[in-house]
Amino acid sequence: MLLVLIDRLIPQHLQQEQQKLRQARLLIAASLLVLSYMIPHAILYAVVSYWYGFWLCIFTTFTPILLILIFRKNGNLIFGGNFFAFSAAIFFLGLIFSSGGSTSPIMAWLITIPICAFLFANARSGYIWAVLMGMFYVIFLILDLQGFHYSIDYPQEFSPFVRFASYLGLLVYIIVITQIYETGHQRLNHQLISANKSILQQKLDLEKAWQELKDNIEYASYIQTSLLPSDEEVLSNYTEGFIFYRPKDNVSGDFFWSANIGDTTILVVADCTGHGISAALLTIMGMDFLEEIVNGREITQPQKILVELERRFQKSINSHSFSPIVHDGMNVSIITWDTKHHQLFFAGAKHPLLLVSDSSISFIKGSIYSIGGKSILQVKNFDMQEIELKKGDKVYLYSDGFQDQFGENKGKFLSTKFRTLLLETSHLNLTEQKQKLIEVLADWQGHEVQTDDILVVGLGF
Repeated sequence: MLLVLIDRLIPQHLQQEQQKLRQARLLIAASLLVLSYMIPHAILYAVVSYWYGFWLCIFTTFTPILLILIFRKNGNLIFGGNFFAFSAAIFFLGLIFSSGGSTSPIMAWLITIPICAFLFANARSGYIWAVLMGMFYVIFLILDLQGFHYSIDYPQEFSPFVRFASYLGLLVYIIVITQIYETGHQRLNHQLISANKSILQQKLDLEKAWQELKDNIEYASYIQTSLLPSDEEVLSNYTEGFIFYRPKDNVSGDFFWSANIGDTTILVVADCTGHGISAALLTIMGMDFLEEIVNGREITQPQKILVELERRFQKSINSHSFSPIVHDGMNVSIITWDTKHHQLFFAGAKHPLLLVSDSSISFIKGSIYSIGGKSILQVKNFDMQEIELKKGDKVYLYSDGFQDQFGENKGKFLSTKFRTLLLETSHLNLTEQKQKLIEVLADWQGHEVQTDDILVVGLGF
């Protein structure tokens, strides 16, 4: 009940920190204790005709009330602790001068002043008041040695009674303050134990949730990887080739897809919006649409595949959107290779194709439109281009992950450097070229985190 009353007198901002709350409780409790002491002491001093002490007690009665009012308003512990120590010092020193000096029973109370300053304010205040009280004690001793005569303002026959009451009061004061301190300490420990248990439980819950999420993501990665065709399946219809596929996270927003319809091999390289889980869901949607379009309806012309992919994508996205503009989409490169007539056709949705022929590199642009994206209200045109090939030519399809990779203490790798790298290493067979790309990327990246999903497909004809 007392702690509830004390807490109501403490400013709100001090109740947020346990150490300050503890100090504030001690300060308020000591002030209330002093208030409860002054009245019986005033009565005692009136009984023994110690009128100086009586009026000093009456005056000091208002000090703890004033302290509580000021402290409740400003909440300054250093001010409150030192105000308490100053008021107590004035009161005790006044009583000492009128009750025998160094032989006064009140002298023992001086030790409580630095202790209270230490508990209520801070260590520095406690040390300062300890020095001051020590100085006053020395002064009283010097005055005694000099034969200074103190006036004792109460009858001598009451001296044992006053001494007993003073020491008893000091003992009770120390016991009460110690009890309040210990109660606050136990309460704080109980709160800390409860808080630690709560934190530990939250930690365990988070670890469990994280492990479940991690397991789900790893399983999603397994599912996504199982949906991708094998490298051998993709490259079997070309003279040579490589696939450099490195997701930024466990799951990827880049994907490649392949199918064979008669003498035609279709290869798709796509980069979905963003990376991670949301982009990975788009890759599954994209692969599902491609299965329907190519294997289901046997559409093999790359530009028609893009048109149908766009239609299905918009139908799926917009059926769950109230806005005519959405941001989800993908950039796509599609090639079809007629193995019988040795013809290569290309169409791109905001994705290019690179051709290395006769030691030069050609940048073949795709459409300016991506699949989905912001401009869904426009009619999108996707053009097909035939790529004339000679023996030994190499074709590259890729996402923007490699060229957008930041280097350690460097900027992005950039598309021009990427094209130069492919040209300078094109004399290597494609297996060796893939290894060279990996080495150059690792050297460039250093300790930087991977920026985006990376996908590069190289094909030899």
